[in-house]
Amino acid sequence: MSAFPLRKVPPVSLLQNSLSEKNFGLTEAEFEQLADSLAQGDQRLFERVFLTHYKDCLNYLVRKDGLPYAEAYDLTMDTLLLFRDLIIAGKIRYGNLRYLFTRMARQAHLRGKKKNDHLTGMTNSCLEFPELTQEEFDLLGRAFKSLGKECQRLLRAHYYFRRSLKDIAIEEDRAPATVRKQKSRCVATLRRYFHHIS
Repeated sequence: MSAFPLRKVPPVSLLQNSLSEKNFGLTEAEFEQLADSLAQGDQRLFERVFLTHYKDCLNYLVRKDGLPYAEAYDLTMDTLLLFRDLIIAGKIRYGNLRYLFTRMARQAHLRGKKKNDHLTGMTNSCLEFPELTQEEFDLLGRAFKSLGKECQRLLRAHYYFRRSLKDIAIEEDRAPATVRKQKSRCVATLRRYFHHIS
């Protein structure tokens, strides 16, 4: 008797079923055929992805990332449209499409979160709000984008990357007092833009 027990190898049909489940219930040949048809305007693949994975992805984002339903819904719908465009462009290959779709939605969430993170450090210190609502936070993002590039760079370095004004001044070969005044003007402009659009 062998010291190592023999592993039972699942039948080919079980492996195919498992792979099919990871790909919206499609075999590779079916996926390729529907992907080609999608480029010609046939929406069956798009509908298949929507019907088999939309709710799973949305629920995963709510459960795993703690997203509100409305935000998870928007991310899932945006991912669905992007996924469709990538299939048409031939940039998505058969493999584990369910995982890829969900990962794309999560990456979109993380990118959006990271994009807004540079504003978080500024809310209490510059705008003197104890806590912003999501709507106010979105307005702050719009106000920040209205700033000139120099102000954006300086405020991001100081508040988001937690760099001292003195260090910034040394790196840029400028007087610390000049950098301090510029930061004050940038904050005042940001506050003004924020109050103007809110």
